[in-house]
Amino acid sequence: MASLIKNQIIKRLSKFVKNLSANQINLSTIKGEGELSSINLDERALEDVTELPTWLKIQKATCGRVFIKIPWTNLKTLPIQLTLDDVIIEIETCEKLRDLQSSSNGNDPFIGKYGFTNRVIDGISLTITNLTFTIKSQGFKASVFLPCLDIYSTTPNGQKVDTLTLTRLRNTTKSHILLFKEISWPNARIEASSNDNNFPGTSIRFIVNSCRMRIAMKKNLQDSTMITSRVMTHFDDLLSVLNDAQLKSALNTYKEITELMNRASEQRKHYAEDKFNGNLADLIEMTHWKGNDVLYIGDHIYGDLADLFLKYGWRTGAILEEVEEEINIINSESFQKTIQWLNVLQWLINHLQIIPGPEADALMKTWVAEREDEKAKSRDLFNPYFGSVFRTHTVPTYFHRRLARFADVYTSNVCNFLSYPLDYIFFPRRVALAHENVLPTPDINLLLMDTAHHAMRFETAHVQYEK
Repeated sequence: MASLIKNQIIKRLSKFVKNLSANQINLSTIKGEGELSSINLDERALEDVTELPTWLKIQKATCGRVFIKIPWTNLKTLPIQLTLDDVIIEIETCEKLRDLQSSSNGNDPFIGKYGFTNRVIDGISLTITNLTFTIKSQGFKASVFLPCLDIYSTTPNGQKVDTLTLTRLRNTTKSHILLFKEISWPNARIEASSNDNNFPGTSIRFIVNSCRMRIAMKKNLQDSTMITSRVMTHFDDLLSVLNDAQLKSALNTYKEITELMNRASEQRKHYAEDKFNGNLADLIEMTHWKGNDVLYIGDHIYGDLADLFLKYGWRTGAILEEVEEEINIINSESFQKTIQWLNVLQWLINHLQIIPGPEADALMKTWVAEREDEKAKSRDLFNPYFGSVFRTHTVPTYFHRRLARFADVYTSNVCNFLSYPLDYIFFPRRVALAHENVLPTPDINLLLMDTAHHAMRFETAHVQYEK
């Protein structure tokens, strides 16, 4: 039985481990424990699976010992524990960028509907002892040593718990799942030095105490792909002393890395453009679609819509989930009352400005302060931090201006178009120009009912001014 399991392990890991043999594997299937020793990892396979930037290349990756413990009876709630000892990773920068390879996700067994296997893999706890990480380039070399590094699942507020069910939040309505991880280490030693002979003895040393990195990941439940992620880093102490030569060396290192990153970014951009333009050219040749004959619908302004609109003149439609929520808020009674009252205040302020005197000034300050409060209320109805996605008080947001530039029409769901016949024409609304954008005079009945005390004070100030 053990030999069969070993053969399956060798079959699965041979892609990532060089010269793996059965003698390197010790198993206890009943306890759910396994151990591998003296592992040399395949550098190219690691580059592919980690999606390493093309300006970096792995030269060496070894591990002295791997220990795994699997809780067979509680895989739904307890994590698989993976321990790695004496890990050494050596990386070099590439003056000539590596070729971008097509993604091999089609052969990935974890690509598919998010299920039990994905939950188990995402819940793995990892402990690495004696991690040495080095990076070399023409201009500098650096090394990082971590005596211990832990990666584990946490609750949304960063607490370590005993059950995995508290470490993820599922939103079945939007088909998303949120996962929470934390990476921590008690201390680390970082050393970097320049290879330039003009800066001899300019080694830079950092000591980092008690660092924590909290990671939140959003995945799609339908295909298990990563949608987005957020990383927060907290250092208790970061100690270093730099002289002039060391500072110059650090700036040169930063300049070299930045240049390589920019070149890699341009490479990805050209690769994506070539791939996109090639497929699109084939599509146009087959269909003879052109210009206004096409309505292309996408969910990303720059990635989907901008090029098609600017280069090919296609009509474009944007799918934005936020539209539905914003329309519901705009049509709510609280928002309507807030906007009506803002218009009333603006009308009063506009007319009070022509009346001089201390009472009018005091009343003006009161109304201006009240207007700011009402503006804050209208913002908080959407989001207390940044307000509406589409509008900042009286002006469109930058996002909406880009949306208006590259999208002919937008909606919250593509199925909304089914409510219209195929020959329906969406005509644009009249956009008010600056000299046309005059606030309408509010309803006098509304003004008298809701602002009787303000109206009386306004008339008093006006009469005193006439006297």
